Amino acid sequence: MNRASLLSIKPLVVAFAVTVSLTATAAEQQRPKVEPVPEGMRGVSGLISARLIDKDNERGDIVMKVEKVHRLWRGNKAKNAKAGEGKTLKLTGIAGKALDQLLVIKKGDRFSIEIKHVGGPNLRYLGEGLKRLNEGEMPVEALGGVANPRKFMHGFRGIFVGVMTKKDVEKGTLSVKIESIKRTWKQNKAKQAAKAKGQVWEVRGVSGKWLDVLIEAKVGDRLEVEAFHNAGDKLDFVGEWLKKAE
Repeated sequence: MNRASLLSIKPLVVAFAVTVSLTATAAEQQRPKVEPVPEGMRGVSGLISARLIDKDNERGDIVMKVEKVHRLWRGNKAKNAKAGEGKTLKLTGIAGKALDQLLVIKKGDRFSIEIKHVGGPNLRYLGEGLKRLNEGEMPVEALGGVANPRKFMHGFRGIFVGVMTKKDVEKGTLSVKIESIKRTWKQNKAKQAAKAKGQVWEVRGVSGKWLDVLIEAKVGDRLEVEAFHNAGDKLDFVGEWLKKAE
């Protein structure tokens, strides 16, 4: 190759190198800034809720923004576990069946997880408690020993008031954070439904003229919804009552 050819290639090589460098810099800037476990949280053993920022499904590693420390276990040695709240921390060691759960948790999702700190800058998975959470939902283990607080709505027949947190017009579903129980019917079996305040429930089966109400409703609106609980962790729309709360 002659000198002229080499000189013509050189600017292209330089441009390529600059592009690669800028791309690497941009990628570096987009990576979340992970903080070391705060001093007060060192030695922690307990249950937290957090929001997923990044994950590595193969390694079982996650980067999360800690939302709240809900409970501490007997092995806890942290002097101030809540020092980790609001921090962006890395957790390693998710393995086994928990990896299947990690697959369904996406960036931005809330989840609960049991954690421990045994040394170094990161947390470790304790082996339990990894579960995706709805917006506003509390981990089961954080609710004072109630085996399944969702059971408060099991067998519900009536109307409740709450704030809509999500909707899907095509599927005919909406999710509502319960504020209060307005009315129950004779067939209602959920005698402690009022204790479901603060829980987010998905209501499915909205159709017909009620889709017009769903289309107009916006996330954040307070609604009155008539729904029944028949099975599972969702409510069924009855087709009789869906309106904005006064």
